[in-house]
Amino acid sequence: MSRFAIRSSTAATALLIFVTFIWGFTFVTNQYVLKYMTVADLMAWRFTIAALVMLLARPKAIMTLTRNQLAHGTVLGLLLGLGYLAQMVGLKGTTATASGFITGMFVVITPLISGFVLKQPISRYAWISVGLATVGLGLIALKGTEVSTGDSITLICAFLFACHIVGLSRWSQTNIVYGLTTLQLCVVAVFSLTLSLIKGGPAVPPNNTAWLCIVLLALFASCLGFFAQTWVQSKVSSTRAAIILTMEPVFAGIAGVSIGTDQLTKRLVAGALCILVAMYLVELSPHKPDGVLHLEI
Repeated sequence: MSRFAIRSSTAATALLIFVTFIWGFTFVTNQYVLKYMTVADLMAWRFTIAALVMLLARPKAIMTLTRNQLAHGTVLGLLLGLGYLAQMVGLKGTTATASGFITGMFVVITPLISGFVLKQPISRYAWISVGLATVGLGLIALKGTEVSTGDSITLICAFLFACHIVGLSRWSQTNIVYGLTTLQLCVVAVFSLTLSLIKGGPAVPPNNTAWLCIVLLALFASCLGFFAQTWVQSKVSSTRAAIILTMEPVFAGIAGVSIGTDQLTKRLVAGALCILVAMYLVELSPHKPDGVLHLEI
């Protein structure tokens, strides 16, 4: 491997770690904004700003898509919108740390959906991972003998994100990444605005801090984050990218504990370790389906 290739790969790895850092801290950021705004209003502002930025940068990007690609992008956008809706609603009933780790279970769910939908073989590593992730989820989510409503809704979010990933692995193409990304953000924006309008919104963010959080979510977590990941996965292997992406829930836990919104408990640490090990087993499986983590959103 040439020195240039090594430097390029190292830069890509560093960038993706930075992106997972951003995504990890969005759980705390979202939780703060949700104290003052509804889920629909937060999503409406975040994704409308993100979609407008993408459109202004390349106004004709969506026009390059074929009819089938437009249909695929719309379906993917709806899955993404429903996933974020479930995540935001769930976040109101659980901690930022628990939400981050439960959302991260999409990495384990994805190969299972790929196996059933795309008829790809499911390795024993995947089944072991499911067991470990289930134990980890129980340790994080169970309070006594009950799972909170927020935890359950967040698990639905993980499933929807997994469906979105499977769809991307089937429909995404390198030459349409920007257009498909823009279309999905537009679909989520329209979806969110519709929900907000039904409830009488969108309400204007109540203070400068809320405005700052929303703009940061739109520009960094949505535009920069998703586009950067698309570029990174053209420089490093999907397995390497997948392993790096498991840092997102770790950063979510660090954010929740360091900011002081969550408590660091033995159950949380044990559950987090189980889920992280499950994620590694899935991605390091020798029979991992190609494109499992094709997150070009």
